[in-house]
Amino acid sequence: MLQLQHSSKYQHQAGITLIEVLISLLLMAIIGLGGAYIAARTAVVQRDGNIQIQTINKMRQIAVKADTSSCVDTSSITINGTSVTTPCTLTSATYTVNASINSSPPPTSPPYSASVTVQSPSIQVSSSNTFVPIKSVISP
Repeated sequence: MLQLQHSSKYQHQAGITLIEVLISLLLMAIIGLGGAYIAARTAVVQRDGNIQIQTINKMRQIAVKADTSSCVDTSSITINGTSVTTPCTLTSATYTVNASINSSPPPTSPPYSASVTVQSPSIQVSSSNTFVPIKSVISP
C-alpha cells in the first residue's frame, strides 16, 4: 500500500490555529462579560441618581409650601409610583429686631424693638425607606 507523506514545512504547527482561536474566543467572552457588567452597574447608578433628583425636587416643593397644616410627621411623596415617607417638622425661632432713629437732636425715647417668630421646615427621607438610595435632609 502506498502511503502519503506530508512534507510540509508547517507540519510542526498542526493544530495551533485551533488553540489560538479558542484562546481568542475565551478572551473575547471575558471582555464581553466585563462590558456587560459595567453597563449594568452604570444603569443602576443612573436609576439611583434619577430617583435622588426626583426626591430632592419634590422635597423642595414641600419645603416652599410648608406651613403648620401641610408640614406633618406622616407626609409622603410618590416617586415612580412608589410612596416615600418624608416626615416634615417645623422649627420655630424668635428673633429680636432693634431699630433706632437717627435724628438731631437724639430722641428721648429708647430705640424701637420687636420680636419676630420664624418657622422653618425640615424635611427628610425616612431612614426605614429602602427605595431612595441616599437619605436626604432639607433644612435651613
